[in-house]
Amino acid sequence: PAMMTDGRLAGLFGWLVGTGPGAGMALIMVLSGLLGAAAAATGYLVPLVREVEVRLPDFAASPAGVQAEEALAAAAASDGGCLAALRAFRWLPNRPAIVMLGGRV
Repeated sequence: PAMMTDGRLAGLFGWLVGTGPGAGMALIMVLSGLLGAAAAATGYLVPLVREVEVRLPDFAASPAGVQAEEALAAAAASDGGCLAALRAFRWLPNRPAIVMLGGRV
C-alpha cells in the first residue's frame, strides 16, 4: 500500500521502482541489495575480517584436521559408507529412526 500511486512512499521511491502492484516488492529487493553491498563493503573495510585467511591457520594442516581426515577415510572405507562418515563427524545422529529421502538410515 505504501508504494501505490497515492501511497506514503510513492513520492520518495516512485522514481526508482515505480508505483502500483509489485513496486513495494521491487523496493524491498533494491534495499536488500544495497544492505548486502553495505555489509560486504563493511567486511572488506575491517582488517580483521579481510585478512581472516592469513590470520587463521588451515584446519586441514592442524593435527586435529589430519586426525579428522583419517577418521573420515576410515568411516568411508567401512561398510557404512557415506552415512558412517557423517556419523564419524557427528553430522548425523546415530539413530535408526531417521527418515532420509523416504527411507530409513
